[in-house]
Amino acid sequence: MSKNGYAKVKEEIGIYQNTTSRNFLAVKKVKGKNFQKSFKSLTKARSWRKNLNEESQPSLAPCKKVTLKQVWISMQTDHFPCLAISTVAVWKRRYLLLNQLENTPMDEIIPSTIKAWVKKNVDDF
Repeated sequence: MSKNGYAKVKEEIGIYQNTTSRNFLAVKKVKGKNFQKSFKSLTKARSWRKNLNEESQPSLAPCKKVTLKQVWISMQTDHFPCLAISTVAVWKRRYLLLNQLENTPMDEIIPSTIKAWVKKNVDDF
């Protein structure tokens, strides 16, 4: 039986094989956190599952809040060179309208933030 392109490996706990690439996916839950990793061999997948513990996983650094301005700068340097000139012009027009929100963290730009911004600037539109 195949689920999402993986088939359970018989007599192995938490190890699945990709039906197309034949790679192995090892899955393990440690202290309520799910971990998974892909391997080329069954032996490596078994070893990883056996030796996995929460301390062996790199801890995630606290998230740094990224602002709209930082995303805009990243877009200009990383994405704009690949885009057509007219597409870049569209993005620049959009940003001119939103530059008042440039110091807002991205995770705070939600529909209610945009609605409040529009209400505040409705006369300009």
